[in-house]
Amino acid sequence: MSVTKNDNEIAFTEFVDLSDRNELFEILDNSRILELSQMGSGEGFRSPQSIARSTGVETRRVLKIGVEALDIGIAVAETLQQRVGFDWRDCPAVGLCHSHVEPESARRLGRQIANHFGVDERKFFSLNHGCAGFVELVR
Repeated sequence: MSVTKNDNEIAFTEFVDLSDRNELFEILDNSRILELSQMGSGEGFRSPQSIARSTGVETRRVLKIGVEALDIGIAVAETLQQRVGFDWRDCPAVGLCHSHVEPESARRLGRQIANHFGVDERKFFSLNHGCAGFVELVR
């Protein structure tokens, strides 16, 4: 997602969907989530159906082992570059949309992306509680 910001106004200008990038994600179904939920000290979920009732989700994308948040940021920038000729210098602000992430983690990611592309880290701001569902609704 690319965002423009004038004083206190924000406008979404581009959305990037990386869901088809198989090198970044693996798909977990609720049977696998059930297994994972029962590995901890708690009881976990009872069945794949209970997970679906609780979350409303049958499958979900998770980062493949070895893929980091910075890899996603780079993939977004590359996609924008191909689609619209995106240039970090032309973008006044970039919103990092996520859900339930510590603010310092979002700031750290902004710094990593800024360092990778050689831009001012102050361009980045955090949109906490902005999961993929939020982005889909806004789009």
